Amino acid sequence: MNRPSEQNPGTDSNSPVASIVRDSQRHVESGRVVEAERMLTDALRGFPDHPDILQELAVLQFRAGRFEDALATYRKAEE
Repeated sequence: MNRPSEQNPGTDSNSPVASIVRDSQRHVESGRVVEAERMLTDALRGFPDHPDILQELAVLQFRAGRFEDALATYRKAEE
């Protein structure tokens, strides 16, 4: 049986995805929103369609007023 982190690399708080999400949140807290979005977009290359990354990206898009992008990204995260 696979451990949860092997099935979904974002379920373990020590996983690469969890680390990426935490780092992007730190960028946002420091006012570096562009860097946070770039980090999440780059992470999708390694973890395509990962719901945790997509959800975090949707939040950034929403906060930036890009509502259609945010909705599309959120819907993709929910697939």
